[in-house]
Amino acid sequence: MATNLIPAIVRENPEGRTARISRDAKGDPIGVAVFLTSEEIESLGVNTAAADAVELQIRDDGAHFLPISWKDDE
Repeated sequence: MATNLIPAIVRENPEGRTARISRDAKGDPIGVAVFLTSEEIESLGVNTAAADAVELQIRDDGAHFLPISWKDDE
């Protein structure tokens, strides 16, 4: 599988990844992007063959990925 990296933004190491915080023209923080492979998403309990998207929920006990299927909306 091909590895997609943006060297100026993402650094991989055994402990995880580091992603820079994006800032607007005034220097105020606006967000961060972290990309996960399909294998990493599956290791978090998401069936990537059945899900169309994942929802990230931040709770007191950490980050949670929930699978979403657009078929559910029909």
